[in-house]
Amino acid sequence: MRYEPVTRRFDVGCGTGEEVRSLAQIVGPQGRVVGIDGTERLVAEARTRTRANPIIDLVLAMRMRCPSPRASSRQVGWSAC
Repeated sequence: MRYEPVTRRFDVGCGTGEEVRSLAQIVGPQGRVVGIDGTERLVAEARTRTRANPIIDLVLAMRMRCPSPRASSRQVGWSAC
């Protein structure tokens, strides 16, 4: 995938965090990546795999309704699978 440079990325349905780790390389040390998944086991594995990266946050949450990126004045990138 090709991404435009932004300071924040969200991966809804992040699973074990593979895409989250890739996104962290793209946004760089000044950015922030948030991975969201509804499966506790997958979020736990993603936390283990991304523990060393301080710009990654992982959230256990159900994917029911996400705000549109247009709802924010900040530039945000979305990755959903």
